Amino acid sequence: MDQLGKQFFFYFLRVIGLIFSIGLILGRPAMDMFTIGVSLAVAAILEGLPIVVAVTSAIGVMRMGNRNAVVKKLSAVETLGCVTVTCSDKTGIFTQNIMTACVVISADDCQAEVTRTGYDPSDGDCCLQNGELVSGSERYPSIACVIEIGCIFNNAQLANGTVIGQPQKQIWILYAIIFDVFMKSLSLLIVNLWLFK
Repeated sequence: MDQLGKQFFFYFLRVIGLIFSIGLILGRPAMDMFTIGVSLAVAAILEGLPIVVAVTSAIGVMRMGNRNAVVKKLSAVETLGCVTVTCSDKTGIFTQNIMTACVVISADDCQAEVTRTGYDPSDGDCCLQNGELVSGSERYPSIACVIEIGCIFNNAQLANGTVIGQPQKQIWILYAIIFDVFMKSLSLLIVNLWLFK
């Protein structure tokens, strides 16, 4: 807002200088033109600019509120209007609040990319780097082993088609379903568990 006020002030100074010069060229008395210039300079002070900016920002806040975005300070709306690049590492602010892994890499450097958009077990495929769709664990046992280990050593559970547990543990269950090793992991029994602190 301060920058906008300065820009308007310099524009008005140019206009006042132009009017003063035209008046002198037309033969008007210099004192009269000086008085007119001072009057215009006083009138150019933007007393209403803060009110206009505040009302405009309030309208922006109302529109954002209609889209479930809460703004605590009106100045934040003005600042957001000037943003060209946004960098964030917090899941849930600019994302769908979904934690997932994109690539599974095994010890023999076999990589599988999992296309997943949410926590729905039926949503997603497993592809290799060349785009080949992986439908089971027979052809790529190393990746299946990584996913199976991740599935075994967590406490997330599948109940009525919904995965229950922490997000970073849910993804192993979901990948095991995609990679068709989930039932195999259920058949294994954890005999003992040592927690480290």
